[in-house]
Amino acid sequence: MTHSSGITLALLGERDLPELRSLFAALGLHMPEENVEQFSRPRRPAPGIEVVTIGLRDNGRLVGTVGWLELPVQLQGGERISSRWLVNFYMSPELRGRGLGRRLEAVAREGSPLCLITGGTPHSIPLFEKAGWRLAG
Repeated sequence: MTHSSGITLALLGERDLPELRSLFAALGLHMPEENVEQFSRPRRPAPGIEVVTIGLRDNGRLVGTVGWLELPVQLQGGERISSRWLVNFYMSPELRGRGLGRRLEAVAREGSPLCLITGGTPHSIPLFEKAGWRLAG
């Protein structure tokens, strides 16, 4: 997906992990290698479970990310559906306020009947609230 002014969104692959680690470090995030492996390395560890990471690039440079774990859940009544647990939602500070975070959030939510988030940052929580997410529990 390409947007105006050199902004692109695309799935990240195994070869993009060093650049993703560099982005985390540039943002001042201490991301242990086991966390990168568990929450960022794209893979399908079991049927119905998938780890996905989307990268936002500005003229080729990785400047934002959102990922999710695609997980089956069982609803009250026994119905099983797929859900997304969003993880690693980050944006370089110089690009905040341009609507790019909203685009990342929308791409992550797209096509899923149920999305979940645990926690957030002072920058992400207002974005999620404006997008209609609600606190449960």
